[in-house]
Amino acid sequence: MSTRIDATAPPAELKLGGKVFQFSPMTDEDIAYLDQWVQQRHIRIARQSLGDDATDEQRDRTERIALEQASTMSFMSGTGARIISTIDGWSQIMFCGIRKNHPGVTSKDIRDLLLDPENLDKLQDEWELLNLRQGTRAKDGIKKKRKKARKTARASRKKNR
Repeated sequence: MSTRIDATAPPAELKLGGKVFQFSPMTDEDIAYLDQWVQQRHIRIARQSLGDDATDEQRDRTERIALEQASTMSFMSGTGARIISTIDGWSQIMFCGIRKNHPGVTSKDIRDLLLDPENLDKLQDEWELLNLRQGTRAKDGIKKKRKKARKTARASRKKNR
């Protein structure tokens, strides 16, 4: 997801609800945390879907199917992406991005902030900028530098003829 340069980049300032957070790009540890959170959430939803009158056989079957499904789930695709796109999921994403710089903030504190749609939009934009567009922007910059260098070399060769 991130290059080494992106992952070690300094955190960006993210202002939500009158508070300023230092929001870092995702690391491999964050990706593993979010995958595990999505998997656990999927299993919990499956368990909660059963009524009080469900038999032990129904409970075992539901849990077995949920465990099989969860074992291949990622926060970036399929059912995992749908689970992470909820307020609770975005709370976990923000938690990953700020936990190193704000150890006293919980995912519940973040969830309360994200109930404001404006804050959720800001978080989504900043996350995308830090984790998706930044790598693209860096690659574009490299391409532009190479193109400029080729153009300069061509002009120099033409001049020296």
